[in-house]
Amino acid sequence: MFLNISRERDRLFGNAPCFEPMAQLITVRLNKSDQQPLGFRLQGGKDFGTPLVVQKVNGGSAAERAGLQAGDALIRVNSTDVYTLRHQEAQDTIRAAVVAVLGDHQ
Repeated sequence: MFLNISRERDRLFGNAPCFEPMAQLITVRLNKSDQQPLGFRLQGGKDFGTPLVVQKVNGGSAAERAGLQAGDALIRVNSTDVYTLRHQEAQDTIRAAVVAVLGDHQ
């Protein structure tokens, strides 16, 4: 499963930080076996009026191994845009993507 995320980092000019955040679009590939969870907690969604953001990444999880970080904003799961979805719809999209990926490897 591929996740497109937006990761904001402060820009640095010399040694002086600029307080304008700069976003990068990053693709993260999560590989998971049947028995383990993905290992991240998502918050927000259209129903909360906030972007879908990774709240927590569990140590040793598939999400941590893939490089997902707390604060990453979820934009797309595989080819599905999720930034306008309600929280539960985004979770369902992630679960469906995991099932599809696992199905491809069986």
